[in-house]
Amino acid sequence: MGPPHLVVVVHWGIRWTIVRLNNEALLIRKGEGMKYFKGIIATSHIDSQNEWMTFAALESMVEQINTQRIPMGIEHDPRIPPQGRAVSAQLEQLDDGEFAVVAISEVFEEGDEIEFRDDGREMPLREFGDDRLYIIYDKSYRDQSDQELLEEMRTLVSGETSEYVKKSLDPITVLTIAAGGFIAGNIASGFFQKVGSDAWDSFKDKLKRLIGRRRGNKSENLLLFQFVIRDADRTLSIETILSDPGDRDIEVFFEQGLKGLDAKVPAYLEDNAHLKKLVLEYADGKLKVLFGVRRDAVPIHFEEHKLLK
Repeated sequence: MGPPHLVVVVHWGIRWTIVRLNNEALLIRKGEGMKYFKGIIATSHIDSQNEWMTFAALESMVEQINTQRIPMGIEHDPRIPPQGRAVSAQLEQLDDGEFAVVAISEVFEEGDEIEFRDDGREMPLREFGDDRLYIIYDKSYRDQSDQELLEEMRTLVSGETSEYVKKSLDPITVLTIAAGGFIAGNIASGFFQKVGSDAWDSFKDKLKRLIGRRRGNKSENLLLFQFVIRDADRTLSIETILSDPGDRDIEVFFEQGLKGLDAKVPAYLEDNAHLKKLVLEYADGKLKVLFGVRRDAVPIHFEEHKLLK
């Protein structure tokens, strides 16, 4: 699958919008091994979910695209590396009086070798406080019983909950447990400390119940752990994904997977000075690095034999 039929998602700050690089997107040039497209990525129109973006939100999107490196992914699936990045954007008024963000985006293709250039623009990371857990859910968790469980979990750890808005043709379900202030090689102890020994068993059981309610649904159910770490003078995001996890999968990840992160992740940080995000998958008791993302939103593909056991 490739442009101009690629359906992708652009992330800016903590908000997302869908980008359709369909036949209406204009291929404007090709250079450095990449194709550049120009097209509308967001408007102030009411969408199919009866939601819309304000003029101020569109302005904010334009500003962030022009000052940061915004990656493009596919259908909000965190297991897929960036397929491109937004290069520039401007706000334009449409014939019907509504407004649109028109962006130029570059699409990565297999075999591209993109030189890192430090131009002051970086891929943004969401910031998390060091003293608490953050539970981030999507609209599939709006059910009252889910909200009650989320509130119980939040109370147990004195954390924060928030909904993250996504636009997608066939959305997957994602629940994220996130926190900041970690040190490479010390993720496991830092995580357990943030939860607290008194709340641990109850928090874990409620998490299993929340995830278990989605088993049997048509959509894939992802549980994502995001740990923001400080390494020397840089900040990185370490994200581990469990796909359709059962109770035992969650239990084993807490018992063994977190220790695996501590044992193996530091080596990837040492070897990749421009690394901004490292994405892993935990399945069948093993951690596998899926990909990394550089500060400039370009993916890093690691050798497949690097399994974190």
